Amino acid sequence: MFSKNLGWFLNANKTLVNSDNQNLLTAVSSNTSALGNYTIGVQSLAAQTSFNLTGFTSVTDTVGITNNFTFKVGGNTYSADGTKTDAAGNVTVKPSNALGVNTTATQFVNWVNGLYDNVSAALEQVGSNNYQIEIKGAFTGADNAISFTNMHMITSKDIQTGSVNTG
Repeated sequence: MFSKNLGWFLNANKTLVNSDNQNLLTAVSSNTSALGNYTIGVQSLAAQTSFNLTGFTSVTDTVGITNNFTFKVGGNTYSADGTKTDAAGNVTVKPSNALGVNTTATQFVNWVNGLYDNVSAALEQVGSNNYQIEIKGAFTGADNAISFTNMHMITSKDIQTGSVNTG
């Protein structure tokens, strides 16, 4: 009887913490934790990278790529000269993936889709003489983000935030 009561006494200052899915949320309590029931709520879910390149009047308009253009998908960086650098720094060269300064909207969409790297692109007509390229990432999180540099003469709009950038 004494050992049973001693066990209760030793555990009296511990707080029980439960989670429906310990892969998503864990918590630790101590003898100084305030007693009570707590609810954890999610304010917003992670979203895939998604943006539109706008301002094209034709599918043959150039997209404004410079010789220093880079397109990053997660840990992989693709360059205008056809090189791919992965997250570990390994470089592969595929000259057929090279892009020139006169790359059209159609060619750019085909190039993005030909990367086979968790990203897709579509060329959409949104009005008379008004086209846009929609680029979407396949996965959520910062490790899967998509970005580009050295692309001029276009406007991009982040679909989640609504922010507009003019190149």
